[in-house]
Amino acid sequence: MIRMNQPFLKFMMVVGLLLLFAPPVVAEGNGTRSYQLPGHGHFQILVPESWQEDVRQPGSGLPPTIVFMPKSGEEFKVFITAIYAARPDIDLPNSETVRSILEKAAHNAESIAVEKTVPVM
Repeated sequence: MIRMNQPFLKFMMVVGLLLLFAPPVVAEGNGTRSYQLPGHGHFQILVPESWQEDVRQPGSGLPPTIVFMPKSGEEFKVFITAIYAARPDIDLPNSETVRSILEKAAHNAESIAVEKTVPVM
């Protein structure tokens, strides 16, 4: 479950692209984690409890990059960075554009992925 409290958080294509390449996670408990986005509210995401995080905050009001990795087992990293308009007159991609980009990336990843199909939800 991802809850976005502000409409400017149309960055899910980054999350989707990175999660496409994360190894499968066995069934386990999940927990909601919340991250402050300076001047833009917060971002919440449901993450497996076996993942640890490293939050990299560049400062100057820029969004943080959240890096998830396993506490043990096969190593991988998932990077999430919120993207929001630097100015009100800059448009971000709409949900249809983000979905189209994700579907194309999923199709391209199928040839190298363990899974033979990569669903975009």
